[in-house]
Amino acid sequence: MFKGYYRRRFAELLGTPLTEADGLGDDAVANALRRRRLSVPRALFDYYAVAGRHRINREYNRLYSIRELGWRDEWLVFMEENQSVAYRGVDRAEAGKFNPVVSQAPNAELLEWFPEIYRLSQFVMAMWHWQLHGNQEPAEAGA
Repeated sequence: MFKGYYRRRFAELLGTPLTEADGLGDDAVANALRRRRLSVPRALFDYYAVAGRHRINREYNRLYSIRELGWRDEWLVFMEENQSVAYRGVDRAEAGKFNPVVSQAPNAELLEWFPEIYRLSQFVMAMWHWQLHGNQEPAEAGA
């Protein structure tokens, strides 16, 4: 559902298309999630399938690998800022949705979560746009 969007946005952001080696593939994602007994939003599943191995996931802000995904209280945490200043996650009540709104929490003993302005698919691509292009607005936010 989101794979075409990710492929198009990566090509726009990086000037080169994603390759098969950039992703984990559907079967590997499904098997890894099953082993971890995790369920993730479709937007995150599809991202791992087509871009889960891409270098950008670790260059600055860090998208967690499936092995690193986990629950902190009622939040599925999937990303950490480069200096561990904040986390990004999805509320457990929203985790079953295809493309839920992302929230952030400053790294503190007690995490207090605040919603972002983007849904998960939009957020990941906006984050990579910011990493590559600074504070310029993304050309497109919708998916």
